[in-house]
Amino acid sequence: MAAMTSDTEHRLVTLKRGLGRNGVVCRLDSENGTVRVDVFWSPPRMQRNLRPFASMQPLSLLQDFASNGFARVNDGALEDLAKAGILVASFTNEAKEAAGLARSIINRHGLGRSDRAGARKSRRAA
Repeated sequence: MAAMTSDTEHRLVTLKRGLGRNGVVCRLDSENGTVRVDVFWSPPRMQRNLRPFASMQPLSLLQDFASNGFARVNDGALEDLAKAGILVASFTNEAKEAAGLARSIINRHGLGRSDRAGARKSRRAA
């Protein structure tokens, strides 16, 4: 297993703190005209026989992204989080107004400060 970079470690620490505060964290990223939203959550901790009765996903938030033109992506970039009990759903949109729309959806669900940051420009080279 490769060593984590300091940026990756920082993002994981802020993610865990945000999940502790809000239960759901939204990260908005914009790169080369594509807006990506990652929605993180931890499933409820309860006895196994009660799990079918509890919602495991923030369904209304996920449905809002899907119904507003965001495409669900399963790129596996964050699959190691499952070992830590963190689940993720990712969405992308290439429309010009996608960043504003994503912020609006996130704010409507009360998660505007869930990650203590707004949209970030990626540091990767173009």
